[in-house]
Amino acid sequence: MTLNHTTTSSSSHVLPTETTTVRFSLLNSNSKKFNLVDSNIYKKKPNGCGCALCSFFMNDFPESLNAEDYEPSRVEQVANIVTHGIPLIILSYIFYLTSHVVNTKLEMISSVLYCSSLFILLSISTLYHVMCLIHGKQSSKTYWFRIIDYATIYIFIAASYTPYLLVVGIGHENFYGKLMAAFIWLLAICGLVKSFSEGRLLAFINNNALFNLMGWAALLAMPTSMFIHVPLEAFLTLLFGGIFFSGGVYFLKKDGVIPFAHAIWHILSVCGFLMHFFSIYYYIFQLDGLFVPHGVYNSKMAYEQIIETLTGQRMPFGHLRVSPIH
Repeated sequence: MTLNHTTTSSSSHVLPTETTTVRFSLLNSNSKKFNLVDSNIYKKKPNGCGCALCSFFMNDFPESLNAEDYEPSRVEQVANIVTHGIPLIILSYIFYLTSHVVNTKLEMISSVLYCSSLFILLSISTLYHVMCLIHGKQSSKTYWFRIIDYATIYIFIAASYTPYLLVVGIGHENFYGKLMAAFIWLLAICGLVKSFSEGRLLAFINNNALFNLMGWAALLAMPTSMFIHVPLEAFLTLLFGGIFFSGGVYFLKKDGVIPFAHAIWHILSVCGFLMHFFSIYYYIFQLDGLFVPHGVYNSKMAYEQIIETLTGQRMPFGHLRVSPIH
């Protein structure tokens, strides 16, 4: 971006600082506004750290100084395709596994929601990046794919929590579970409305903030969850998945700043998928057979399991080495 010191006709007064001119140029451009401090950082580092490796793999940072306007290099786009395309193959096996452990109607609904939303997310993401590779990220041909790609993230986050909130009884007659499920899906609908209205509606909502809010909203049900017969490992794997997703959101905002940032987001999100699948398949869908008060493992309440773990009386994931679930 070219910085022009503007002179007024009445007083021939030059704008006092280059910083003021940068702010003036940004406010009068059609590009999305960026924090001035961030702008200075990106101005110094237009493509990664500026080293030869970054220059080789990355394109220049856009003149708009907006990370969302960054056009990934062809190598970066191929990495984006591979990191969500290959997990699609793994997904078919996930469908097979979950179909063999569901026992109730709620488990079936939860399983279908989880698996189908994951399939849609990975498929749309892969297709979007293929379109970007062919036509470019800023092409009008990829515009709606980009919007749908973002929208599917909201759907998946909500669907990934549904098994926990519907299958596990949180509160009397699962009152808190149903309430939390309604809240999570309400947030997802807000995200969909903002995405498909192209930001004209609910403009005050920040996408990344909403992703994190949805991802960690389950903490609201944590106090009540401590008094149910759910294995501690289900909470731990859920927590690990949330950490992977939150760490991935950081890289999602760093396109053009960190090499392969979007592909790293994909990898971390897949790790989050796997953690949540492990939790849902191994524990939530098998509560009725193994992890109930009179079941084989972890019959105590969650808070009792935490105390035993902290005092060394219980080893997390110890039952996996004793008797694997088939």
